[in-house]
Amino acid sequence: MRSIALAAVGTALALAGCGGGQGSVGEDVSPEQVESCLKRAGVKTGGTRDLIAEDAGVGSVVAELDRNRANVVIERSEGDAESTASDYEAFIENPDERLTQEGSVVVAWDKTPTDQETRAIEGCL
Repeated sequence: MRSIALAAVGTALALAGCGGGQGSVGEDVSPEQVESCLKRAGVKTGGTRDLIAEDAGVGSVVAELDRNRANVVIERSEGDAESTASDYEAFIENPDERLTQEGSVVVAWDKTPTDQETRAIEGCL
């Protein structure tokens, strides 16, 4: 079963000082906003997007953390994001630990993220 819950999103938004903090996660968020926020939070962005992220409806951002990497995929709708999450489930091991989907945003990790890594990304959604 895919994990859809993002723990402590409100707290992470407040701590990071980024993200919209209004509405649901992914609502009216753009790749440019996410990338800018991640950079302000000290997270390196860029790098090669995976094939699923390249096909994102709105766009995607690659976040490079100390020992992990995440593709943050922003879709046009929650339904599109659910389809994207299903695509990732077919290709990654342990999707319950390495994949989250909330609203129109999907986050696919290279490795199981730490709580700190998760908070760094969630704070910018």
